[in-house]
Formats: sequence, C-alpha cells, structure tokens
Amino acid sequence: MATSWRGCSALLYQAADLLEAADPELSGYLRHRARDLLADELRGGDVAWLTGNFRKPNVQIGAYETATSDELFGAKASFGFSS
Repeated sequence: MATSWRGCSALLYQAADLLEAADPELSGYLRHRARDLLADELRGGDVAWLTGNFRKPNVQIGAYETATSDELFGAKASFGFSS
C-alpha cells in the first residue's frame, strides 16, 4: 500500500508543478495533499482547501469519513478525487 501512496503523491507533485503558473493556490493545495498522503495526516490539505482562492476547478482529494460503517464494504472512510 505504501508504494501506491508514494506513486499518488508523486503524481500530485507533478500536477502541482504543471499548475503553478496558472493557479498557485491550487498548486499549493496539491502539494499539501501529496505530503498528506505520505504522512497520513490530512490537516495541511484541509486548511489549504478551506483558505484557498482557486481560479477554476472545484477539486477535493482525500479521505471522507462517515458516521457509520458502509453497509457494503464495512468501511468508515474512503479516499476519492472529485472535480
């Protein structure tokens, strides 16, 4: 599992590099999320999301907690990407 998180993190850093000139705040958010995935700590990206003034997209990357377990998989959290 750790290898796949490193791969995801590397891709987020690459996307951040590509977006730096067009949308520095979104680029910063992606960098925070890349670090968050490896540290298993989502606070940095959450703050960047809440305080960011992004130019175009509505992007959310990270874990989504639920109050109860998922009936199908028995999971209390999932990871996702939406735009």
